[in-house]
Amino acid sequence: MELHQARDLLDQQGGVVARRQLSDVGAGEPDLRRWLRRRELVAVHPGVYINHRGPLTWTNLAWAATLLYAPAALCHASALNLAGEVIHVAISHHRNPARRPASDSTGSETSMTGCSGEFAHRECASRTRS
Repeated sequence: MELHQARDLLDQQGGVVARRQLSDVGAGEPDLRRWLRRRELVAVHPGVYINHRGPLTWTNLAWAATLLYAPAALCHASALNLAGEVIHVAISHHRNPARRPASDSTGSETSMTGCSGEFAHRECASRTRS
């Protein structure tokens, strides 16, 4: 498979894609390794990739955070596309986000805050890769 076959998906998600989504469109592990080796994709979080090597935009980071914790959705000011310092992601309360690393390959820091009801709230600081 060639990466251009996932172009529609990448375009819809600001150039960000999850490993499981690539698998769903027919990409295998050898394809992913090749794209990473050629730097056609770059890891943003474990299992989440972007199709460029430049600085990450707020939109890139929002997609990356949402795909990292999928099924998830933006919440609070982030749901209104208010590009602030923090990206707010709502995840199912049954998920265990504490298993995710406190920081990732982008140098972004994450913190967990409590939230009542069916969803937990995760804050991801929006910092660019160094």
